[in-house]
Amino acid sequence: MADDDDWTPRPGEALPAEESAALQERFEGRFRVNTAGRHPKVPTWSTFDPADSRRAGPEALEALAAERGVLLLFAGSGRELRRTTMGEVRRYVAALEPWEDDDLYVLDDTMTWCLALTHAQMGNERLIIVAGAFPPPR
Repeated sequence: MADDDDWTPRPGEALPAEESAALQERFEGRFRVNTAGRHPKVPTWSTFDPADSRRAGPEALEALAAERGVLLLFAGSGRELRRTTMGEVRRYVAALEPWEDDDLYVLDDTMTWCLALTHAQMGNERLIIVAGAFPPPR
């Protein structure tokens, strides 16, 4: 069994439960939309509106490199919410070990866009799905 030292520490600051619950509800209302006939535990990225989402490559992370504001990171299948920065997210993703395969969702507090780094792999890279107005306007 792996101990806690085997896992890369999550970036940023965990949000208080009440604030996290309200943001989780907004997140799911905005992005968890294609759920009819689906098991409730399917990953949120697989329920994105197909008309409002698309597969992306590693360049999607680069598109956010200049984001200077505070971002939200949903981790652990969207059950843990943290306030962080894009720099912290990029360092975290680069440090992840292959067995650390939680889905990660990066978005800002407007929830007009979302970048999902999925647990699924294409070759040696994580499958990335973007939804909404991505990349965000500058």
